[in-house]
This record gives sequence, C-alpha cells and structure tokens, in this order.
Amino acid sequence: MKYSVKVSTFETAGPFSDEPIDDIRLAKAPLARVLAQLRFPGAMSSLQFTADPVIASLAGPLSGIGYPLLEEGRQFVLQITPDGVTQQEQSGKLWTFRSGDRAWQVTLTPEFVTLDTSAYTNREEFLTRLSSVVEVLGAVVQPPGVNRVGFRYINQVKGLSTTELQSIVRHELLGGLAVPEGNARLIGGVSEATFSFDPLDMPGAVSDGLQARWGKMPPGMVLDPSMKPTSEATWLLDIDSFRHVDFAFQGDPVIEQVQDLSVRAYRYFRWVTTPDFLTRFGGKP
Repeated sequence: MKYSVKVSTFETAGPFSDEPIDDIRLAKAPLARVLAQLRFPGAMSSLQFTADPVIASLAGPLSGIGYPLLEEGRQFVLQITPDGVTQQEQSGKLWTFRSGDRAWQVTLTPEFVTLDTSAYTNREEFLTRLSSVVEVLGAVVQPPGVNRVGFRYINQVKGLSTTELQSIVRHELLGGLAVPEGNARLIGGVSEATFSFDPLDMPGAVSDGLQARWGKMPPGMVLDPSMKPTSEATWLLDIDSFRHVDFAFQGDPVIEQVQDLSVRAYRYFRWVTTPDFLTRFGGKP
C-alpha cells in the first residue's frame, strides 16, 4: 500500500499548529538518520526463548522485501556518570536485517522493532517500507500488539560557522550560538526540550509528546552511540515524536500513527529552520 503526504501551500504558523503544511524536498538534506520504532506490550516469549527458529523463519520474507543481510548483536544502554557517558551491555539480544547497500535496516528484539535508514528520500517511501515490515512480522512472528510508536529525525549539519548557523536557525533555538563570541569561540552546547500533548489533568509521564535536542557539537562528539563521530564540528537537530497506544499489530493503524507522528516532527523541523536553511540544502520555499 502507498501512503501519500498531504501537500499545501500554507506556511506553518507554529511548531504545534494544525494547518496543512507543504512537504518541501531538500536535494541536499542534512539527515543523518530517520527511524520509526514500534514497541510491543511485554517481551515476546517466542523470541526470547526460541529465537533461532523465529529469526530463521523471518530471514526469507525480510530478504524478499529488501533486507538480505542478517547480523546478531546485543543491546546496550547509556550510563551517565561523573566520569562521562559509557555504554553498558544488556542481556537481551537483537537481530538486524540490512539492505544490500546497508542504507536501510530492520532491528528486532523481544521488546521492539525499528526501521532505520541513512538514505531517507521521502515519507511515502519510508511508510511503504515500514508497512511491508509490519506485514511480514504480523504474518511470521505475530506480536501481541503495539503499546508505543515513535518517529525520529536526526539532522546533522557539518562545516558551518557560527555566523552561518545563526542564519538558518530560528532565534528561539540559537542557545549558545546567540552569545557574542568576541575573543572566544563556541566549542559546543546542546539544549533539550520535551513537549506534551496529554490533557492538562493527566498525571504521570508524558504519553503523547515530542522531544527535541539541538546544538553545536565539537569534533568527535555524538549524543547517540549509533551516530558516527566526525572530524569537524556539527550542529545537531534530533526530533523524537512519540505516542503510547494500545492496539493490535496491524498495518493500517500502525502506519497511520507513524504518519501522524512524522508530520508532527516535520512541522517542528520546519518551524525551527529558516528559509535560508531550506535554500542552502536544496529546497525551494
């Protein structure tokens, strides 16, 4: 099934407005990664205790939709200590099915499935690929359901000076970039914000929200262990749109949720960036 993106000539009125927004394609988009994750309500015992037969049964169907390379690994978590950020290995396994060019990958654990790419072109292609993955998992593994859906854009801008960055980012998000440098220079500084779409009287953690991280990163530093360090300073914009849900593992409901979250994340991206950003990276605002 093909999934279309609603196109409009309206400009976004705000990061969380609800008017239609045009989907502007950037010929040189600074996207490092785009991913969607579907979490299962509890670990799937079929994967946890009989992993080899399950993975073997998935290998053929996933190869048939473009993911012929299989790798086995282990999950890691980040620990922040006074000595810095370290990775700690967890006991759980994960299996990664990659495309032949390794630009697309499906990662499966007993807790979640993720579709991840470093070669994002447009939302339609991404949603169509995700729909195919959901169809295969539903037929072979039969997950018990979905209790969380997430969509994430990670933008990584390289090689721009502070002055150039000031022209492509809204002043509300400049952070350290807005500080006059004088005889100093900005090495790095990252900001983070979490927004909730839950009712005001809803207690507890955010169940429907968006988390954004942005800022300048010095050479060799990354915020996500899956990102490759670079030899030059970068400006990061990481947008994670998520929602806790409770429904069966079925294609259309899942994809509709992902599409909704992707539009929310894209709207935030469009609000954060200026027309100069779009022009610099090949768009036509």
